[in-house]
Amino acid sequence: MTFKYSTPLAHLFSQNSNWKHHYQAWSRQAKDTDRDVHRYNNAIWLSLLENGDTTSDYYGACHVRLKNSTASPVHAIISKVRRKSRPDTHCPNAFSYISWLINSSPWSGVFLNSSVKSVFDEGAIARTDVPSNLMMQGLQCTRYIWDRPYRIEHWKYLVNNGVHPLLAFLMGHYHQWHYADKKRIEWSGANYEHDLFHWEDITYQLYHRLLNGETVDENDSYHSNHDYVGTWKLWGRAMDDDDVMVRREEWEDGPTSTFYRESDWSGERIECRGATHTQVKEWMLEKAIKIQEEYNSMYRG
Repeated sequence: MTFKYSTPLAHLFSQNSNWKHHYQAWSRQAKDTDRDVHRYNNAIWLSLLENGDTTSDYYGACHVRLKNSTASPVHAIISKVRRKSRPDTHCPNAFSYISWLINSSPWSGVFLNSSVKSVFDEGAIARTDVPSNLMMQGLQCTRYIWDRPYRIEHWKYLVNNGVHPLLAFLMGHYHQWHYADKKRIEWSGANYEHDLFHWEDITYQLYHRLLNGETVDENDSYHSNHDYVGTWKLWGRAMDDDDVMVRREEWEDGPTSTFYRESDWSGERIECRGATHTQVKEWMLEKAIKIQEEYNSMYRG
């Protein structure tokens, strides 16, 4: 049984009062980081150590530095969750998404939080007695609000139109959004660095495993072993191209047109394929309905 708390910090601080003092100092630093526009998208977390001490990190767009930590054993991780992707933007469906994530998603068991309010007020509190690659995926999911905000918008649209929340989540991995052009979405597919799944691994079998919580290759817990490498292997890799939900030619032939943008690295003008948000949402809904019907005939028929 997974225990959850409406005020998880109070529960943790009752176990060790030293953590409270460290958390208060960390919170002040986190607020300072939010005022720095160049570090606004950084992942920020505090690791609570069993001996009452803590470690923290503020530098980097993801949680990758968690694997560099040498401090152990770690009792829990508090990770800041933002409501928006930029200081001047917002993610109106963030609350609905987080509610699904911590209470109903395949990663719900990672979090001690039971209320959405506690996630935004205190941070996403991750357990460390679960497989480290499962814990890391849960933290990655929280980052989608500011790292992949368009996915939350599209997720809510699909859910409102009757698509299962998990399938709606998977559908968002077929495209990227280039921040320099907020009117269009780059049709390039997810990547392994900041996304849970690559489009090639999104299969009917993966969807089935996620729905039923059937992991394939779990790491040891993060409590004493910080090697979480292999998040991609947790639910299994695609072994049969025939099982892929959306084939490459299907999403490459989606409602796209050519546009140009500057390269993130070189500044050079590069050619891209993209579509408007409305076009992408309509394409995703059409595909998701067919996928759900196909899944039901394969596994529930």
